[in-house]
Amino acid sequence: MAEMIYEFPVIDLKFSGPRLNISNIPIYDLGITLVSVQKLIHKGYLTSEERFEKGKKLAKKQRIDLSLQIGEHRKSSDFYGLIPFISDPANHEAIKASLIFVYHGLKLYAEKRIKEYFAQNVDENSRKFVCHIHGDVLSVVNRVGAGGGTESIQIIVPTISPDPIKIDEGVRDYIREVANEVILGSIITIRGPVQKMYTASKIVTIIINGHEKCGIHMNSEQFNQVRYDQADRPILVVVGRPMYRLDQDHIFEEFEAISVSFDTDSDAV
Repeated sequence: MAEMIYEFPVIDLKFSGPRLNISNIPIYDLGITLVSVQKLIHKGYLTSEERFEKGKKLAKKQRIDLSLQIGEHRKSSDFYGLIPFISDPANHEAIKASLIFVYHGLKLYAEKRIKEYFAQNVDENSRKFVCHIHGDVLSVVNRVGAGGGTESIQIIVPTISPDPIKIDEGVRDYIREVANEVILGSIITIRGPVQKMYTASKIVTIIINGHEKCGIHMNSEQFNQVRYDQADRPILVVVGRPMYRLDQDHIFEEFEAISVSFDTDSDAV
């Protein structure tokens, strides 16, 4: 019989709580967590390849190559070490590249730094990843206090950092709440023709990138400036912050204005 090659886990999961000192985590909670972690690996891989889009699926072979399995289980409270399903150096490198994004994404959520992260000049590929893993992260953190005995979860990615990512009720509640909040990005400039104005809400819709609608949130002074000064000056130029929402399909559909002006150069759209 061929000797089994021992592999160190690429992800460690530790579920803690008094009940888990004497029993294992329920299958339902464990299953949801493992599936969510595998989805994070898929999305991290696509992001590392700069091919991530919401809803994008991997080919069957890629899913198998990136698959993880339980390689270790011990009671402490309830610990699971995940290893690659296929022992191949090329697959391990792909998983490691994915885990860089997975680790940093989870860390941002666990440290409650999503808003600070988006306020920086973040590249679009990383931003989309952090946005679209929210549902998978929420599935994991919702195991805390769900009735199965889990009071906290620790996630360790040994190839990236020995420090555990800690999830407790406070982190769980933050991740639930941040989904309903508007998250402001870094300051940029957008421009486009005015399509529609909403007097009551002080929102002006313009067309950016040639075809995408974007609602500009303005104060009264800015709104009146656009309302009364736009004649013969078709291109609105807005300096401000994109307004992101987690799990949204588009890059951004709303924008918070800091300043507004007009550009008569029609080629600027």
